[in-house]
Amino acid sequence: MNALNTLLPVFFMMGLGLISNQKQWITSQAKDAIKGMVFHLLFPILIFNILFTTSLPSGSIWIVLYMLLAFLICFGVGKLVTPWISQSYARVIPFLLTTCEGGNLALPLFMTIAAPQFQTYPVLFDMAGTVVVFMVIPVLVEKVKHGQVSWKETLCKILKNPFILAVIFGLLMNVCGLHLVLEKSSWLSLYNNLIDMATKPIVSIILFTIGYEMNITKETLVPILKLFSIRIILYLLIIVGFFLLFPYRMKEKAFCLAVLLYFMCPTSFALPMQLGPICTKKEQEFMSTFISIFMFITMIVYTCLVLFLV
Repeated sequence: MNALNTLLPVFFMMGLGLISNQKQWITSQAKDAIKGMVFHLLFPILIFNILFTTSLPSGSIWIVLYMLLAFLICFGVGKLVTPWISQSYARVIPFLLTTCEGGNLALPLFMTIAAPQFQTYPVLFDMAGTVVVFMVIPVLVEKVKHGQVSWKETLCKILKNPFILAVIFGLLMNVCGLHLVLEKSSWLSLYNNLIDMATKPIVSIILFTIGYEMNITKETLVPILKLFSIRIILYLLIIVGFFLLFPYRMKEKAFCLAVLLYFMCPTSFALPMQLGPICTKKEQEFMSTFISIFMFITMIVYTCLVLFLV
């Protein structure tokens, strides 16, 4: 019954999104507007609050560095396997093997099975992905688009990104101990009420949009299945690396659950948007379809975690 209590609301919201798309109860423009509000405003507030108020686990820097290295290796492997997968999508395949969608997928799902004090784990993992998606990729896009990088313009874009700002200010205020000052002040209740009001709709809206955006076509099925196999093997190896490099952390149930769920999530939802300036419509559709189908893997893993480990 506990598993059903966790799973049913998740699948209900995703199913509601899928049906809303099929019946056109909500237009694509309306869905994009709602998603934009969550992506650019509400979710950065959630990230800021988690990083501001939660004590980061010991050895966090080594976890982030390990993941950065892992993502770069995955990108290199993508370059090598592209000829086997499909030359038609050679520009985007290596990128699809990097990063995981932590904020819009792993975190909302993890929040349904873990106590609030552990919600920092998916955010910690997502720091490396944030660096890749919002720092490394914009530089590569500028290089491809203009043949050179305008460092000043690129840096301005990076520093204006809501995710980057949320991470920077959340970490700075945490390190400065301002969360301890807030806890002892009379403003704590007001702060918590404001954060609750801003962040409670996030999980439902994200799950709804995930269901709405599911799109499967026959044309790209073979290269997508090949890409699936490579990605799953790579990320299973990354999970094994966690057991080898951070065995003391993996003994903690919540941390282990976060690792297993996070690395079975699809590529970052922001990737198609970041690569948009250098991609054709066909490549955009391939990326969206790959991400949509891979979410079935995520939901299978999530269901197994709920049924057997939670």
